[in-house]
Amino acid sequence: MEILTGIPVSPGAAMGVIAIRHSRRRVPAAEKASSIEAERCKYEQACKTAVRDLEKMYDAALLKTDEETASIFQVHQMMIEDPDFRE
Repeated sequence: MEILTGIPVSPGAAMGVIAIRHSRRRVPAAEKASSIEAERCKYEQACKTAVRDLEKMYDAALLKTDEETASIFQVHQMMIEDPDFRE
């Protein structure tokens, strides 16, 4: 008998058949950049999206934790908006 450990979803013990699925790591296909300006626009859009997402995460964290804990999302936002860091 082999004993496997993991993160339980409910308390207690279980016995039975287990299936282990090995996933293959997918590597994104390489693509050529159309132009430097197009890539810069993609980057800027990704930064704006990240900032919006971080604002939402901060607001959600405030509902569950204190401001000090939730502020980690503001720190990440400041990093994205910092020109020296982005450079």
